[in-house]
Amino acid sequence: MYAPGVPPNVAELTVPQLFGFLFNWGLFGILTTQVYYYFLHFPLDRRSLKAFVYGLYVWEVVQTCLITHDAYAIHGKGWGDLEKLQDNETMWLNIPIMSGSISAAVQCFFAFRIYALSGSKVLGGVIALVALTSGTAGIASGIIIKTQLSTNADLQIKTYPPALVWLVGNSVCDIMICTCMLYWYTRARTRALFRETNDILSRVLRLCLATGLLTASVAAIDMTLFLVYEHNNLHMCPALVLGKLYSNGMLVLLNNRYRVVGNSSTTYVYDTDTESIRFGSMKTSTGRGTDINPVSGLSPHRLAMNVDAPRETVGATIDMVDFNKQRTDHDESALGDALEDLKPDSYRIEC
Repeated sequence: MYAPGVPPNVAELTVPQLFGFLFNWGLFGILTTQVYYYFLHFPLDRRSLKAFVYGLYVWEVVQTCLITHDAYAIHGKGWGDLEKLQDNETMWLNIPIMSGSISAAVQCFFAFRIYALSGSKVLGGVIALVALTSGTAGIASGIIIKTQLSTNADLQIKTYPPALVWLVGNSVCDIMICTCMLYWYTRARTRALFRETNDILSRVLRLCLATGLLTASVAAIDMTLFLVYEHNNLHMCPALVLGKLYSNGMLVLLNNRYRVVGNSSTTYVYDTDTESIRFGSMKTSTGRGTDINPVSGLSPHRLAMNVDAPRETVGATIDMVDFNKQRTDHDESALGDALEDLKPDSYRIEC
């Protein structure tokens, strides 16, 4: 039994927003942990990549602050004020504009990776174009909400065309990225010479599919709730978490390059640079960039071993031959002699 004046669909107005705020804060905590993990383990990544990661995180911090403001204004300061349930506050900025720009940036990041893997400017360009179109439509939706709406009562009617392009574009772009990643990483696996490289590609492939399908599904759910159920806030829950899902998905892929295998006496840590899976060029131990085969995703490689001996730490850097070529007995012998001379208790290997 509702109090006088309380609409019977009050739960459809409050609950989706409330859960959206909670999920957004939770995903922000996970994102913060992932960014800190990235800061600790990948100090040698290219400056452009680090700038992109940290810039994206700052953008997410701003969005989280705005969402916190809205949560306080609607469910705190505005508690009991029914008009507040339909108030836009800063939703016009933190959902369509900021989430749209975040999704477009992350999708363009993957478009570049696909271009690097495939060597096809057309394929990468088409994906980037869809991502930018979707992000622009999201920004347009936010501008319409700010300039033409004071409440959410007519949100679906006023923003139908750009919102449809934004959400459909997100889903289509994510499916395109998943399909391309599936094809090119599978092709790269068939040409990998080392088991470790094949394992890395397998993990990246699984994560690409999982994160891509997750974001595409959430965008599709958001689109369905937005277009089908009018005059309520059911679509707010997936809309509030969509941007954080894109950011976390990208950081998961970047951080997954670092792994530990082995036992307590011998631990191998493979810190595989982004470029080892064909993301631009890679710095060798000489500091010079080297081109990477666009099909296999492998390059002339640096194998840096930090050996933790009982009383001292010994470092060694060994330049390997091009992984795309057949290894020679001389190469394997040189690596074996180096390991034999070091006689470590544990290795830290960066590939």
